[in-house]
Amino acid sequence: MRRPHIEDQRRNETIRAVWACIAQYGISGTTIERVAESGGFSKGVVHYYFDSKRDLLLAAFEAFLRSYDGEIAERLAGLGREPGARAALDAVIDACLPPFSPDDLEAAPLPPLDSGRGLTSRYKARLFVQFFGIAIGDREFSEVFERSYESQGSAMAECFAAIAPGLDGPATLAAAACLAALIDGFSLHRVLGFIPEGLPDHAELAKRFVASFMPSIRSES
Repeated sequence: MRRPHIEDQRRNETIRAVWACIAQYGISGTTIERVAESGGFSKGVVHYYFDSKRDLLLAAFEAFLRSYDGEIAERLAGLGREPGARAALDAVIDACLPPFSPDDLEAAPLPPLDSGRGLTSRYKARLFVQFFGIAIGDREFSEVFERSYESQGSAMAECFAAIAPGLDGPATLAAAACLAALIDGFSLHRVLGFIPEGLPDHAELAKRFVASFMPSIRSES
């Protein structure tokens, strides 16, 4: 008799084990054997839920992107009923660029799949870059990225329109694309451990970019 709750829990445990392996070994070094060892179960359990390593990686990738959505929703819920456009963009930045420590990769915990709050900064950045790398040469992975970017990009563009009423539609989309590119680039910097001295945290730099579109900030510059 199938037990959906238990099976869903074990499937989620398998995906979290994939995250741990990718953070430690990279995509190429992630094997079914290592996933099973990391999760504390047999290879048969992995094969029960996923037909191949590729299927496993794709499920882990989709869950990873959903974890961003879950964390952003949690942060917005904590701000009240109507947090405002600027707060919404800050929530996106905080979710994607949590406080950085160059030594937090090994100590990263395995959070629930519906939220990335438990993922430390370098751990999260490494997962992102590894998945980004596989998407470059795999159309199905690339399409998952595209759908996520389109959804988040449209939402961020609406926020830019709210904080900078003078921007037209294409300009708000361009601002959203620039913010996404900043976040992606800073994620790569975190994997490489490239933190220029004398500059604010990556998240603060991204927030300053957002603030530069606000009328009060532009009038002072």
